[in-house]
Amino acid sequence: MTLYCLRCGNKLNNQEKNYNDCENCGFRQYLNPVPTNSVIIENEKEEILLVKRKFDPKKNFWDLPGGFVMINENIEESTRREIREELGINLGKLHYLGSYSDKYLFQKINWDILAFSFYARMPKQKITISDDISGYKFFPKKNIPYKKLGFDGLRIAISEYLKLME
Repeated sequence: MTLYCLRCGNKLNNQEKNYNDCENCGFRQYLNPVPTNSVIIENEKEEILLVKRKFDPKKNFWDLPGGFVMINENIEESTRREIREELGINLGKLHYLGSYSDKYLFQKINWDILAFSFYARMPKQKITISDDISGYKFFPKKNIPYKKLGFDGLRIAISEYLKLME
């Protein structure tokens, strides 16, 4: 979050609204969430893939594979890129599940994020994890470690997915 105006460098003013104002030049900086993506990947045994976070935030907690959207990517492109980078696999059809507000504490700033979640079938490919994941495991749907999930939005997304698949 910028504390100074991007246009003139003056200190920004916020009075608990969804934007900051510059009293000097009139610039308005909106406080929008950062877009992210995640995928609930289910294998042929109907188990859900979770990855273990190697770094903070939420080091050693379980997470869904995914990440941040880059400039010039749409949400589907970013999702496929993140899965290739994190797991070394190419997903087939992505099914949109929903979007979830959450927080992401990074470098002492608690960022607002908007997580777009999808679901997909596990392809017949070998998983090769990236250097920011310490491991992965397929969990039976009745044994999801909800208390060990890193983010609240994940709990909601997985719960909604399980209801959808009943």
